[in-house]
Amino acid sequence: MHSQLSLKTNSLALLEDGAVAAVLLGFAPPSTLLLASSSKLNEVLMPNPFHRPQFGFMIDVTKVEGIFSTYGWLRESVFNTGLMVMVMDSADRVDIQLFSTYGWLHESAFNTGLMVMVMDSADRVDIQLSVKMAKSPETEHPLKAVGWATKDTSGVFSPFKFSRRATGEHDVQFKVLYCGVCHSDLHMAKNEWGFTQYPLVPGHEIVGEVTEVGSKVEKFKVGDKVGVGCMVGSCRECDQCTNDLENYCSKMILTYSAVYVDGTITYGGYSNLMVADEHFVVLWPENFPLDIGAPLLCAGITTYSPLRYFGLDKPGMSIGVVGLGGLGHVAVKFAKAFGTKVTVISTSINKKEEAIEKLGADSFLVSRDPEEMKAATGTLDGIIDTVSAHHPILPLISLLKPHGKMVLVGAPEKPLELPAFPLISSRKLLAGSGIGGMKETQEMIDFAAKHNILPDVEIIPIDYINTAMDRLVKSDVKYRFVIDIAKSLKLE
Repeated sequence: MHSQLSLKTNSLALLEDGAVAAVLLGFAPPSTLLLASSSKLNEVLMPNPFHRPQFGFMIDVTKVEGIFSTYGWLRESVFNTGLMVMVMDSADRVDIQLFSTYGWLHESAFNTGLMVMVMDSADRVDIQLSVKMAKSPETEHPLKAVGWATKDTSGVFSPFKFSRRATGEHDVQFKVLYCGVCHSDLHMAKNEWGFTQYPLVPGHEIVGEVTEVGSKVEKFKVGDKVGVGCMVGSCRECDQCTNDLENYCSKMILTYSAVYVDGTITYGGYSNLMVADEHFVVLWPENFPLDIGAPLLCAGITTYSPLRYFGLDKPGMSIGVVGLGGLGHVAVKFAKAFGTKVTVISTSINKKEEAIEKLGADSFLVSRDPEEMKAATGTLDGIIDTVSAHHPILPLISLLKPHGKMVLVGAPEKPLELPAFPLISSRKLLAGSGIGGMKETQEMIDFAAKHNILPDVEIIPIDYINTAMDRLVKSDVKYRFVIDIAKSLKLE
């Protein structure tokens, strides 16, 4: 449902087809009016926050899918035109953010409850606007779906009805059986990284059984066991994509809380069904456990990829793993399978027995013990740092041999302090790595099945998820929660 109108100060705007739009006035004495036949008009128009008529109305973008102007959809390109956008929160404050003509308004702003006032650089509205009514998550697609979602930064989850797209010609539809709980889910639930779109259905360690395939699907058939990890889309054309590195594509689409190619928000695996392009689906190895193996789709590829890419997979090398959590314990298992000597580095001595006796690490360091750390100076060829909390990295860099490599795979919410001299003086490398491409992800799953590499998990019902998140904050899990979707998610 669209309508276009040209608006100028001191002008009259009329919508004929029942669509909704908003008049935005400049600073001149106002006489602009808006007429519309839609009963939804009052749901979209909001009083101006200044309580002065010369500022007109603003659009509540929680109730529209987008705002189109003659400059194009309000995305990053709009700021090359002189158009200015002021973003306010629902409490009528303007202290959230003010974007200049050189700024960038992320599209997620249109789904966060913010409100947008648009004017051109001459402080008058002489642009065309097209406003499209948003459909609810439950009706925007034909396939009914259920899951658990959080609707705000409280991070509290509850049952949620939404919808999935129909199975396209290249799509695979599958029944979700299990879904791992990643620490990223916790960060996203509370919007700690700043780009969460609510309502949020997390989950990017998703495994299940294929129930339908599109007419042009070649790799999968009904009944196959499959998995979907952290991404569900990319451009498929750039240098990264053509080199099997879709995870580094600038247009990579996350499995949840991202905008898909059809303009709708993606929802993850805390749900009963998934529909994904076959390119982003992994074929699950026969006789490889779905429930225990699910976290490999994130924790596995996140640690496997840097070990491979940075050459830290050679037998006899000395590799350090910082943190013994969901990522760390999987990193230990892969590093041992490659034939390396593994040192676990942790803040607590309490994990030493677990690291050596159960996981097979060769040695253990307490990072808070200066004597232990000093004795291990210059002994490691590489380090995989899995810690997602803020922590000092200088003591860790000192453990590297000259030319050693330290790779960050955890994502702390606050910046880490980077010391330059220790890197320069010994030509050490500090790098980052994020998941892997689809070819490498399939390779990782097949390698894990061959070497029987499985995470240590605790299986939970979906209605335990809020307690699980509380425990995750306290690191009270060994080492990964996995939700039994099939047995615990109620479809009504």
